[in-house]
Amino acid sequence: MENIILVSIDSLRADYCGFINPDEDTTPFLDGLAKESSVFKNAFTVGPRTPSAMPPIFTGEYYTYNDVRNVSDMGGRRQKIANHLSWSESIPELLRKKGYTTAAFTANPWTASDTNFDMGFNTFVEIYPGGEDGSQFLAKKSIPGIIDKSLKSIGHESAFGWKAKREWFSHWQHFIDYLSESIQELPEPYFVWIFLMDTHQPYLTPRSIREESSIVDNYWGTYKFWTDRGESQSKLTKRMISRSYRDAVRSFDKFMEVFLDSVSDDFSLVIHSDHGEALGENSIYGHEYQLFDHNIHVPLLVKSGSKSETVENPISLIQMKKIISDVAEDSFDPSRYCSDYVVSRPESNVIADLRSDELGYSPHYLSVTSSEAKLLLTSDGPEFYTQYSQSEDSPANVSDDRIEPFIRTLEKHNQRFTEKQAIRSAISELTQGNLI
Repeated sequence: MENIILVSIDSLRADYCGFINPDEDTTPFLDGLAKESSVFKNAFTVGPRTPSAMPPIFTGEYYTYNDVRNVSDMGGRRQKIANHLSWSESIPELLRKKGYTTAAFTANPWTASDTNFDMGFNTFVEIYPGGEDGSQFLAKKSIPGIIDKSLKSIGHESAFGWKAKREWFSHWQHFIDYLSESIQELPEPYFVWIFLMDTHQPYLTPRSIREESSIVDNYWGTYKFWTDRGESQSKLTKRMISRSYRDAVRSFDKFMEVFLDSVSDDFSLVIHSDHGEALGENSIYGHEYQLFDHNIHVPLLVKSGSKSETVENPISLIQMKKIISDVAEDSFDPSRYCSDYVVSRPESNVIADLRSDELGYSPHYLSVTSSEAKLLLTSDGPEFYTQYSQSEDSPANVSDDRIEPFIRTLEKHNQRFTEKQAIRSAISELTQGNLI
């Protein structure tokens, strides 16, 4: 059995990767790696945010809930993730049964021991405040504290609390040596999962990596991002945010180069993003509860054996568990995981409604995406787009036979999902458990 390393990166959209979009120059190392790998050019994530996407990616099963009715009820929302991971076998649990040593290094606070992401891992390191082993790898509290004070000094009374959210500053340079050394010590065969935050807002990168942005771009863009997220930004602010984001993508590319140079090359490698990122499209910044292309079209690259090809057909990251399992069994076949239509959805329509009310946008409840078009179910009703452009055809201008396959896919998905939810409810009631 081959060693396997799975690298997840937060908020990296596909069209900012050169191996997906040749017009970009942000990923020179990954572009070279892609030539030796299978690249899925039309990969779509399961949901628009980390709690929407990562639990299904890890289990191969969609999940949803609507009984948590407060965006700030983090305990309730995290418990729903934990319930899902308890119910469904995850990737590390599957591989551990196959005889793998399993280790995780996560800088994302949604993927933690209290959300049951540690299930199946022999070693689980949380690289963020509150993580038992990870806090020593973060930026000093003084750095985000200075930013909080700076924002207050220019008139923003409600500081963002970055001093307490140091995971946003968990740049890979803080823990790359520890990461490489830990992997080298693992018994083989091993499965390693790494989850990085470097392309997540606030897009702060070291000076040595920045090619386009300045420290002014970083901090002013971040300030405007958080103070005016639901509003149209000036052209200058948009450029600042875009430059900072592009350099954050370069930072991840540099991580992959340094990391792969520091470990043995005797492993298969899978790289993906959990979701994308809006950079001003529809006056939205970050990753909100919308299922437009920029938020769910993500990079997916698999380096396994001598297989090397570019796959154009759509693929959902709900297939990740199957991909990893096949890589472990040396039966990875890039054409096996694609379909004509893929489904994405948030983890909770209620949370999507509440969050969108705060920021003033229309949330999306489900999408069906093909290589040419997208059907969205939104709070304003169904919408149909060609080539993912909001300026393209509306449902009234599209023939029924064009929309029909999307409707059939939606109906089949809802039927399967409803049946599985009913089975879970019945079993949970029989066992007096709290599994859903």
